[in-house]
Amino acid sequence: KEIVETLKERIAPKIKEDSYVMDLACGCGAFLELFDDCHILGRDIDPQAIEILDLFNFTNIGVDNTLLNVNRAKYGVRKDLIIIGNPPYNDTSSINKRYSTKAKSKRDPEDPDIHCRDIGRSFLEAYAKLSPRLYMCITSVVFSD
Repeated sequence: KEIVETLKERIAPKIKEDSYVMDLACGCGAFLELFDDCHILGRDIDPQAIEILDLFNFTNIGVDNTLLNVNRAKYGVRKDLIIIGNPPYNDTSSINKRYSTKAKSKRDPEDPDIHCRDIGRSFLEAYAKLSPRLYMCITSVVFSD
């Protein structure tokens, strides 16, 4: 929670009235929760995560493979875009820690220009492809203007 609040403090002065704040791997909405005073867009590949967000009355969220067909039109974003979040980081040749299996996990398809062995890097490439004014990511704590 402290990291998310710090992120909000850093971004808040940069949010304009027409800004969209997007999390392309929103999970259960830890980041989106603090940005409820903005236009938010949340997407996640996990339908259960989106069901939880529905229970908490989040709007403009949905199930989506955000690494496929990456473009602003897909999300209806024409104005100022700020991307936040905590994208998954997992080298695809490593053990799939989420399901505790020893097999390599099969990934969903991705745009060829953003595909990388490290899914976290694929997310960063997707962020860049959407041409946001600002994006901030947490895990290895990457801040970029």
